[in-house]
Amino acid sequence: MKRIFLILAGILVAGVMAFAQSVEGNWKYFKDLSNDPELAGQAIAKVEILLNLGGARFTEDLHMETKLTEAALQQMTGGKSGAAFEILADASFGGDFSQEGDIITLTPDKKKPQINIKTNIQNIPMGEMLANAMTPSVQKSMQEEMDDSMKYQVISVTATELTLKNLPSDKQVKRGEKSETIVFTRQ
Repeated sequence: MKRIFLILAGILVAGVMAFAQSVEGNWKYFKDLSNDPELAGQAIAKVEILLNLGGARFTEDLHMETKLTEAALQQMTGGKSGAAFEILADASFGGDFSQEGDIITLTPDKKKPQINIKTNIQNIPMGEMLANAMTPSVQKSMQEEMDDSMKYQVISVTATELTLKNLPSDKQVKRGEKSETIVFTRQ
């Protein structure tokens, strides 16, 4: 009887493993941060991440968009029309991908990530100077985040969704990063 139970249990485990979803594939994450209390209706911010996991490699493309709301622009310009303050940031990088159990590790390549920052500043006093001052710090901040290995715990994976919880390193915690759950959709 015990032998039959072990054989059936083995068949069940093999069946479950055969139908388990893989984290490998193309994944997309999108978040609209415009309702964040820190932005207080002053800015519109969106982030999109395209993550490709395959074999022993990963690639990640990041797009961030931030622009001031009409109310914030009116306040900055004293009610003048035609003002704009937008920052668009795109980044792309890749590296090694590994998985041990439910832990995924992404280790970026040594070469610097490709980062492109564009600004659209119109009719704002000293706006261009502000944008020029901000661009290097935004670029440096993005580059620092892309230089570190990243660890994630796989919470769940289905045919359409990948739910990860990031596990910040001590260095990342010191920079202010916190553990959060991220839900990607399969592309």
